[in-house]
Amino acid sequence: MKALALSLIRQHLKTHQPLALKLLSGRTLVKFTADLNQLSLGYVIDLLVSMGISPQEISNRRTV
Repeated sequence: MKALALSLIRQHLKTHQPLALKLLSGRTLVKFTADLNQLSLGYVIDLLVSMGISPQEISNRRTV
């Protein structure tokens, strides 16, 4: 499930290429250079919520 979420995050970052992303935690993500696979689950959830990616989108991707 985390791999599917990370795939959606990668796709969103490539498609939208935000200059800065305000995270739910209050931090601002300016440039994303980290290896996504090394992120904690909490940070992944923060990214998903901040990007507006819903659990339904992850589930839909899982069934495709």
